[in-house]
Amino acid sequence: MSCLAKNPGDRPQSVEDILRVLKKLEESLAHSLVLVDRINQVLEKSPVVSESRQKLVPSVDEICRQASWPKDKPLATIVFPHVIRKNSEVLPTLWVMLKKQDIQNRQVSTRYNQFLFLERPHPMVLWITALHNREYGANWLPCYLDLKTPLGQKMARLLGQTGSYRILFFAISEPEHCTSVMTSTIDPVQRQRLVQWANTSQALVSTAQPQFSKKVLKQEFEKLKPKILMKLEAIHTDYPTNISE
Repeated sequence: MSCLAKNPGDRPQSVEDILRVLKKLEESLAHSLVLVDRINQVLEKSPVVSESRQKLVPSVDEICRQASWPKDKPLATIVFPHVIRKNSEVLPTLWVMLKKQDIQNRQVSTRYNQFLFLERPHPMVLWITALHNREYGANWLPCYLDLKTPLGQKMARLLGQTGSYRILFFAISEPEHCTSVMTSTIDPVQRQRLVQWANTSQALVSTAQPQFSKKVLKQEFEKLKPKILMKLEAIHTDYPTNISE
């Protein structure tokens, strides 16, 4: 840029001076091009993760919240097991329909689960889930898994393998979307038992209708309720906690 200097004394005085200036400019430009080339090489080797692509991959809870109540299920206070998929993952969930106020009342609650197994006359698991808080008491969400059915086998194994399950809540007045989602973890010993029960049941021969085993398990559940309730009431916390036994 010295060629354009206002002071004549600062300008190149000969052709040699001009050539030296041009050579320096050429060397500087060549160096810059080398740097640009190196930067491009590094960028080509580095994995580029698109921000928009990351946002397109929803979490398990987001997938659950997008769920709607099945058309073949009644709009009533019921509980049933369901398998959901997240990419290649298969996850166990418990779908619950309650009054909207009941769901809101138990947003902060202790989550409890326990599993009871009856081998005969028909292999059946009673999957006990309870939500408890000090103000509103306990909400019992029992569910049966028939281990002679594909769904019962799959759910028992998934519960044992994953060690947790999502509870999806739907309001009777708003069945078109999931109102809230909770996670309940399973005791390691119970996880092992669930897989063992599924394996054992494959070789067992049913000698009565499934309803008979459900009736026996329900009677046992009613006996256990006071003991479970005492345990839940002894916790005395307003924070979400999880109990499994």
